[in-house]
Amino acid sequence: MEVSCERKLSEHEEHLTRLWLIIGDFNVVLDMNDRSNGSKVHESETRDFRRFLEICGMIELQTTSRYFTWINNHIYSKIDRALATTQWMNLMPPLRVYVMDPYFSDRTPVSIEIDKVSYTRKKLLRFLNCLADHLGFEQVVKNS
Repeated sequence: MEVSCERKLSEHEEHLTRLWLIIGDFNVVLDMNDRSNGSKVHESETRDFRRFLEICGMIELQTTSRYFTWINNHIYSKIDRALATTQWMNLMPPLRVYVMDPYFSDRTPVSIEIDKVSYTRKKLLRFLNCLADHLGFEQVVKNS
């Protein structure tokens, strides 16, 4: 008996609200343009994966360099992806996704580069000496 994607995901619902970044071979195309020189992409091929992304609140991250990630003779497909939840995108530093060259395989490695976050230090307290000369200054400090 096959268990539906929705049912499997509902068992882990508490985890779906967390920060997720998933990179890998999903072995499925998502859009009509994700296959070239092969059979036409039909909606039925993409339905389950689209539903998975919708349920999990995930979006596909834009890649740089190569578009297709798998080559078989003359057929090119995009089946490797980087996905993130909207929570990840809102809270984590920006990143870039690279599809690299397939030197020894029909697969192309996918890697990410996360931008360095430069944390600005909070400004130090600046004390103006003239405040100490103000009438009532000592009382305000004592009451604080």
